[in-house]
Amino acid sequence: MNKRIFATKIGGLLWKVLRFVILVGLSYVILYPVIYMVSMALRSADQTMDPSVVWVPKYVVADNFIDAMQGMKMWKSMGTTLVISLVSAMLQLVSCSLVGYGFARFKFKGSGVLFTLCLLTLIVPAQCITIPLYFQYQNFSIPVIAPLLESIAGITIPGINLLDSWLVFWLQAMFGLGIRGGLYIYIFRQFFLNIPYEIEEAALVDGAGYFKTFYRIMMPNASGSYLTVFLFSIVWYWNDTFNSNMFITRKSTFAKALSSYVGKVGNGVNSYEGSPKRNAACLLFIAPLLLMYMFLQKFFVQGVERTGIVG
Repeated sequence: MNKRIFATKIGGLLWKVLRFVILVGLSYVILYPVIYMVSMALRSADQTMDPSVVWVPKYVVADNFIDAMQGMKMWKSMGTTLVISLVSAMLQLVSCSLVGYGFARFKFKGSGVLFTLCLLTLIVPAQCITIPLYFQYQNFSIPVIAPLLESIAGITIPGINLLDSWLVFWLQAMFGLGIRGGLYIYIFRQFFLNIPYEIEEAALVDGAGYFKTFYRIMMPNASGSYLTVFLFSIVWYWNDTFNSNMFITRKSTFAKALSSYVGKVGNGVNSYEGSPKRNAACLLFIAPLLLMYMFLQKFFVQGVERTGIVG
Protein backbone atom coordinates (compact mmCIF):
# COMPACT_ATOMS: atom_id res chain seq x y z
CA MET A 1 0.00 0.00 0.00
CA ASN A 2 2.83 2.37 0.87
CA LYS A 3 4.53 1.58 -2.43
CA ARG A 4 1.33 2.37 -4.32
CA ILE A 5 0.93 5.73 -2.55
CA PHE A 6 4.61 6.50 -3.17
CA ALA A 7 4.25 5.65 -6.89
CA THR A 8 1.14 7.82 -7.10
CA LYS A 9 2.96 10.77 -5.54
CA ILE A 10 5.96 10.30 -7.82
CA GLY A 11 3.67 10.12 -10.86
CA GLY A 12 1.84 13.28 -9.79
CA LEU A 13 5.14 15.09 -9.24
CA LEU A 14 6.48 14.03 -12.65
CA TRP A 15 3.27 15.20 -14.31
CA LYS A 16 3.57 18.61 -12.62
CA VAL A 17 7.18 18.93 -13.77
CA LEU A 18 6.28 17.88 -17.32
CA ARG A 19 3.35 20.28 -17.40
CA PHE A 20 5.59 23.10 -16.16
CA VAL A 21 8.18 22.38 -18.85
CA ILE A 22 5.51 22.32 -21.57
CA LEU A 23 3.98 25.60 -20.41
CA VAL A 24 7.38 27.28 -20.20
CA GLY A 25 8.24 26.05 -23.71
CA LEU A 26 4.94 27.27 -25.16
CA SER A 27 5.32 30.61 -23.39
CA TYR A 28 8.79 31.01 -24.87
CA VAL A 29 7.55 30.24 -28.38
CA ILE A 30 4.71 32.75 -28.03
CA LEU A 31 6.64 35.50 -26.27
CA TYR A 32 9.89 35.22 -28.24
CA PRO A 33 8.74 37.40 -31.18
CA VAL A 34 7.49 40.11 -28.80
CA ILE A 35 10.70 40.08 -26.73
CA TYR A 36 12.81 40.18 -29.90
CA MET A 37 10.70 43.04 -31.23
CA VAL A 38 11.21 45.07 -28.04
CA SER A 39 14.95 44.37 -28.05
CA MET A 40 15.36 45.44 -31.67
CA ALA A 41 13.16 48.52 -31.32
CA LEU A 42 15.39 49.90 -28.55
CA ARG A 43 18.64 49.55 -30.51
CA SER A 44 20.48 51.89 -32.80
CA ALA A 45 21.34 50.88 -36.37
CA ASP A 46 24.94 49.98 -35.55
CA GLN A 47 23.87 47.64 -32.75
CA THR A 48 21.84 45.47 -35.14
CA MET A 49 25.08 44.12 -36.62
CA ASP A 50 27.02 44.02 -33.35
CA PRO A 51 27.51 40.35 -32.33
CA SER A 52 28.10 41.36 -28.71
CA VAL A 53 24.50 42.63 -28.44
CA VAL A 54 22.16 39.68 -27.99
CA TRP A 55 19.07 40.77 -26.04
CA VAL A 56 19.90 43.88 -24.01
CA PRO A 57 21.08 46.92 -26.03
CA LYS A 58 24.18 48.73 -24.91
CA TYR A 59 22.20 51.94 -24.87
CA VAL A 60 18.52 52.64 -25.48
CA VAL A 61 17.39 54.65 -28.52
CA ALA A 62 13.96 56.34 -28.42
CA ASP A 63 14.30 57.95 -31.85
CA ASN A 64 13.04 54.77 -33.52
CA PHE A 65 9.60 55.21 -31.95
CA ILE A 66 9.50 58.93 -32.73
CA ASP A 67 10.42 58.31 -36.36
CA ALA A 68 7.84 55.52 -36.63
CA MET A 69 5.10 57.69 -35.12
CA GLN A 70 5.86 60.49 -37.56
CA GLY A 71 6.30 58.22 -40.58
CA MET A 72 2.98 56.42 -39.98
CA LYS A 73 1.14 59.60 -38.93
CA MET A 74 0.21 57.49 -35.98
CA TRP A 75 -2.50 59.49 -34.24
CA LYS A 76 -4.36 60.29 -37.45
CA SER A 77 -4.25 56.75 -38.84
CA MET A 78 -5.07 55.27 -35.43
CA GLY A 79 -8.10 57.56 -35.12
CA THR A 80 -9.31 56.43 -38.55
CA THR A 81 -8.90 52.78 -37.60
CA LEU A 82 -10.69 53.27 -34.28
CA VAL A 83 -13.70 54.84 -36.01
CA ILE A 84 -13.93 52.00 -38.51
CA SER A 85 -13.28 49.24 -35.97
CA LEU A 86 -15.55 50.40 -33.15
CA VAL A 87 -18.58 51.23 -35.28
CA SER A 88 -18.21 48.08 -37.39
CA ALA A 89 -17.82 45.92 -34.27
CA MET A 90 -20.96 47.41 -32.69
CA LEU A 91 -22.96 46.88 -35.88
CA GLN A 92 -21.76 43.30 -36.13
CA LEU A 93 -22.80 42.65 -32.54
CA VAL A 94 -26.36 43.64 -33.37
CA SER A 95 -26.71 41.94 -36.74
CA CYS A 96 -24.84 38.70 -35.99
CA SER A 97 -26.52 38.21 -32.60
CA LEU A 98 -29.97 38.56 -34.19
CA VAL A 99 -29.08 36.05 -36.92
CA GLY A 100 -27.49 33.67 -34.42
CA TYR A 101 -30.54 33.88 -32.17
CA GLY A 102 -32.80 33.13 -35.12
CA PHE A 103 -30.82 30.03 -36.09
CA ALA A 104 -30.75 28.83 -32.48
CA ARG A 105 -34.43 29.27 -31.65
CA PHE A 106 -36.50 29.27 -34.84
CA LYS A 107 -36.64 26.09 -36.88
CA PHE A 108 -37.95 26.50 -40.42
CA LYS A 109 -37.55 24.79 -43.74
CA GLY A 110 -34.09 25.42 -45.13
CA SER A 111 -32.63 26.81 -41.88
CA GLY A 112 -29.87 24.22 -41.93
CA VAL A 113 -28.92 25.14 -45.50
CA LEU A 114 -28.86 28.85 -44.68
CA PHE A 115 -26.70 28.25 -41.62
CA THR A 116 -24.31 26.19 -43.73
CA LEU A 117 -24.09 29.04 -46.23
CA CYS A 118 -23.23 31.41 -43.38
CA LEU A 119 -20.37 29.16 -42.36
CA LEU A 120 -19.19 28.86 -45.96
CA THR A 121 -18.55 32.61 -45.99
CA LEU A 122 -15.52 31.81 -43.82
CA ILE A 123 -14.09 29.66 -46.60
CA VAL A 124 -14.75 31.90 -49.61
CA PRO A 125 -11.72 34.19 -50.13
CA ALA A 126 -12.45 37.89 -49.95
CA GLN A 127 -10.83 38.32 -53.38
CA CYS A 128 -13.73 36.43 -54.99
CA ILE A 129 -16.28 39.12 -54.14
CA THR A 130 -14.05 42.18 -54.24
CA ILE A 131 -14.76 43.20 -57.85
CA PRO A 132 -18.59 43.04 -57.56
CA LEU A 133 -18.42 44.88 -54.23
CA TYR A 134 -16.19 47.56 -55.70
CA PHE A 135 -18.60 48.29 -58.56
CA GLN A 136 -21.55 48.13 -56.17
CA TYR A 137 -20.00 50.74 -53.90
CA GLN A 138 -18.88 52.85 -56.85
CA ASN A 139 -22.48 53.23 -58.05
CA PHE A 140 -24.53 52.36 -55.00
CA SER A 141 -28.32 52.45 -55.20
CA ILE A 142 -30.95 51.31 -52.73
CA PRO A 143 -31.81 47.67 -53.56
CA VAL A 144 -35.41 46.91 -54.58
CA ILE A 145 -36.64 50.47 -53.95
CA ALA A 146 -34.65 52.17 -56.73
CA PRO A 147 -35.56 49.63 -59.49
CA LEU A 148 -39.19 49.64 -58.31
CA LEU A 149 -39.51 53.43 -58.52
CA GLU A 150 -37.87 53.44 -61.92
CA SER A 151 -40.20 50.76 -63.34
CA ILE A 152 -43.44 52.12 -61.83
CA ALA A 153 -43.07 55.90 -61.70
CA GLY A 154 -40.21 56.38 -64.12
CA ILE A 155 -38.14 58.04 -61.39
CA THR A 156 -34.44 57.40 -61.72
CA ILE A 157 -32.38 57.67 -58.58
CA PRO A 158 -28.71 58.25 -59.42
CA GLY A 159 -26.17 56.00 -57.78
CA ILE A 160 -23.96 57.22 -54.97
CA ASN A 161 -20.21 56.69 -54.88
CA LEU A 162 -19.47 55.20 -51.45
CA LEU A 163 -15.79 54.55 -52.08
CA ASP A 164 -13.41 56.36 -49.73
CA SER A 165 -16.11 56.46 -47.05
CA TRP A 166 -16.61 54.44 -43.89
CA LEU A 167 -19.93 53.15 -45.22
CA VAL A 168 -18.13 50.47 -47.23
CA PHE A 169 -17.29 48.82 -43.88
CA TRP A 170 -20.39 49.77 -41.93
CA LEU A 171 -22.92 48.54 -44.49
CA GLN A 172 -21.37 45.08 -44.56
CA ALA A 173 -21.25 44.92 -40.77
CA MET A 174 -24.84 46.13 -40.50
CA PHE A 175 -26.08 43.11 -42.47
CA GLY A 176 -23.78 40.54 -40.86
CA LEU A 177 -21.41 40.42 -43.83
CA GLY A 178 -18.43 42.13 -42.21
CA ILE A 179 -15.06 40.53 -41.63
CA ARG A 180 -15.58 37.01 -40.18
CA GLY A 181 -19.33 37.57 -39.87
CA GLY A 182 -20.04 33.86 -40.30
CA LEU A 183 -17.88 33.03 -37.29
CA TYR A 184 -19.74 35.50 -35.09
CA ILE A 185 -23.10 34.06 -36.14
CA TYR A 186 -21.81 30.62 -35.18
CA ILE A 187 -20.60 31.89 -31.78
CA PHE A 188 -23.97 33.46 -30.95
CA ARG A 189 -25.89 30.42 -32.19
CA GLN A 190 -23.86 28.07 -30.00
CA PHE A 191 -24.34 30.27 -26.95
CA PHE A 192 -28.10 30.72 -27.40
CA LEU A 193 -28.51 26.96 -27.88
CA ASN A 194 -27.14 26.44 -24.35
CA ILE A 195 -29.70 28.76 -22.73
CA PRO A 196 -32.74 26.80 -21.40
CA TYR A 197 -35.99 27.25 -23.32
CA GLU A 198 -37.87 27.67 -20.04
CA ILE A 199 -36.44 31.18 -19.62
CA GLU A 200 -37.97 32.32 -22.91
CA GLU A 201 -41.22 30.48 -22.27
CA ALA A 202 -41.61 32.29 -18.94
CA ALA A 203 -41.07 35.64 -20.67
CA LEU A 204 -43.57 34.80 -23.42
CA VAL A 205 -46.16 33.76 -20.83
CA ASP A 206 -45.69 37.15 -19.14
CA GLY A 207 -46.61 38.86 -22.40
CA ALA A 208 -43.18 39.67 -23.82
CA GLY A 209 -42.75 39.33 -27.58
CA TYR A 210 -39.79 37.79 -29.33
CA PHE A 211 -37.84 41.02 -29.68
CA LYS A 212 -38.51 42.06 -26.09
CA THR A 213 -37.48 38.61 -24.91
CA PHE A 214 -34.31 38.91 -26.95
CA TYR A 215 -33.08 42.25 -25.62
CA ARG A 216 -34.45 41.91 -22.08
CA ILE A 217 -33.65 38.23 -21.40
CA MET A 218 -31.23 36.80 -23.95
CA MET A 219 -28.83 39.72 -24.43
CA PRO A 220 -28.00 40.18 -20.71
CA ASN A 221 -27.32 36.44 -20.39
CA ALA A 222 -25.08 36.53 -23.47
CA SER A 223 -22.72 39.24 -22.21
CA GLY A 224 -19.73 36.87 -22.42
CA SER A 225 -20.34 36.04 -26.07
CA TYR A 226 -20.90 39.72 -26.90
CA LEU A 227 -17.52 40.62 -25.41
CA THR A 228 -15.84 37.76 -27.27
CA VAL A 229 -17.30 38.81 -30.62
CA PHE A 230 -16.48 42.46 -29.92
CA LEU A 231 -12.80 41.69 -29.26
CA PHE A 232 -12.53 39.39 -32.28
CA SER A 233 -14.11 42.02 -34.50
CA ILE A 234 -11.87 44.81 -33.22
CA VAL A 235 -8.75 42.73 -33.80
CA TRP A 236 -9.67 41.71 -37.36
CA TYR A 237 -10.69 45.20 -38.40
CA TRP A 238 -7.55 46.57 -36.77
CA ASN A 239 -5.34 44.20 -38.77
CA ASP A 240 -7.25 44.52 -42.04
CA THR A 241 -5.29 45.81 -45.01
CA PHE A 242 -7.07 44.14 -47.93
CA ASN A 243 -10.44 45.90 -47.69
CA SER A 244 -8.94 49.24 -46.73
CA ASN A 245 -6.53 49.07 -49.70
CA MET A 246 -9.36 48.23 -52.08
CA PHE A 247 -12.06 50.65 -50.96
CA ILE A 248 -10.14 53.54 -49.35
CA THR A 249 -7.42 55.49 -51.13
CA ARG A 250 -7.57 59.04 -49.77
CA LYS A 251 -7.32 58.08 -46.10
CA SER A 252 -4.99 55.69 -44.37
CA THR A 253 -5.76 53.15 -41.69
CA PHE A 254 -3.20 52.12 -39.11
CA ALA A 255 -2.49 48.82 -40.89
CA LYS A 256 -1.99 50.59 -44.24
CA ALA A 257 0.29 53.15 -42.63
CA LEU A 258 2.36 50.39 -41.03
CA SER A 259 2.68 48.49 -44.31
CA SER A 260 3.74 51.63 -46.17
CA TYR A 261 6.24 52.67 -43.52
CA VAL A 262 7.82 49.21 -43.23
CA GLY A 263 8.22 49.06 -47.00
CA LYS A 264 9.81 52.50 -47.08
CA VAL A 265 12.43 51.93 -44.38
CA GLY A 266 13.12 48.37 -45.56
CA ASN A 267 14.31 49.26 -49.05
CA GLY A 268 17.92 49.73 -50.06
CA VAL A 269 21.16 47.81 -49.75
CA ASN A 270 21.63 48.65 -46.08
CA SER A 271 18.09 47.67 -45.15
CA TYR A 272 19.32 46.31 -41.81
CA GLU A 273 19.54 49.94 -40.70
CA GLY A 274 15.77 50.12 -40.88
CA SER A 275 15.25 47.04 -38.73
CA PRO A 276 14.97 48.97 -35.41
CA LYS A 277 12.47 51.36 -37.01
CA ARG A 278 10.41 48.52 -38.46
CA ASN A 279 10.26 46.74 -35.11
CA ALA A 280 9.36 49.98 -33.34
CA ALA A 281 6.51 50.54 -35.80
CA CYS A 282 5.23 46.99 -35.34
CA LEU A 283 5.41 47.37 -31.57
CA LEU A 284 3.38 50.58 -31.71
CA PHE A 285 0.83 48.83 -33.91
CA ILE A 286 0.20 45.87 -31.59
CA ALA A 287 0.50 47.81 -28.31
CA PRO A 288 -3.19 48.91 -28.15
CA LEU A 289 -4.37 45.34 -28.77
CA LEU A 290 -2.05 43.96 -26.10
CA LEU A 291 -3.27 46.53 -23.57
CA MET A 292 -6.89 45.78 -24.40
CA TYR A 293 -6.35 42.05 -23.99
CA MET A 294 -4.49 42.51 -20.69
CA PHE A 295 -7.46 44.32 -19.14
CA LEU A 296 -10.15 42.10 -20.68
CA GLN A 297 -8.36 38.74 -20.59
CA LYS A 298 -10.54 37.22 -17.85
CA PHE A 299 -13.82 38.10 -19.56
CA PHE A 300 -12.49 37.10 -22.96
CA VAL A 301 -11.50 33.59 -21.80
CA GLN A 302 -14.84 33.11 -20.04
CA GLY A 303 -16.69 34.16 -23.19
CA VAL A 304 -14.73 31.74 -25.38
CA GLU A 305 -15.40 28.85 -23.00
CA ARG A 306 -19.11 29.56 -22.70
CA THR A 307 -19.69 29.90 -26.44
CA GLY A 308 -18.38 26.40 -27.11
CA ILE A 309 -15.47 27.35 -29.37
CA VAL A 310 -13.16 25.10 -27.34
CA GLY A 311 -13.79 21.86 -25.52
